[in-house]
Amino acid sequence: MTSKEEHRSWSVVKFNCEDESCYADLARLKGLNYFTWEKSDKIFPEDEGHHPTLGAHAKFTNYAFDVPEFLRIVKKALTHVRQSGPFQQNADSCKGSKCNNTIVHNEL
Repeated sequence: MTSKEEHRSWSVVKFNCEDESCYADLARLKGLNYFTWEKSDKIFPEDEGHHPTLGAHAKFTNYAFDVPEFLRIVKKALTHVRQSGPFQQNADSCKGSKCNNTIVHNEL
């Protein structure tokens, strides 16, 4: 596997803003795995969204989200990344540091 191919193992968490096929297709074309929001009752739009010329659309607003649900998706993507190519974890991958697979969430 070349280093270019190795980078294709990375994944993303993204809300598709009601345009599911667009972001899934972009990820597929780039050779990336695609992880998106799965539970619509756990994401909260600020308003209907305001495009300057096209009117209301979900892509043009801010969102709040359920932190535990977000972390669940991040952990799912993290598991995939760790099991892919050069990111595979093994017993020696945490030399010189404590490795406990803990994700820490800090509010601003």
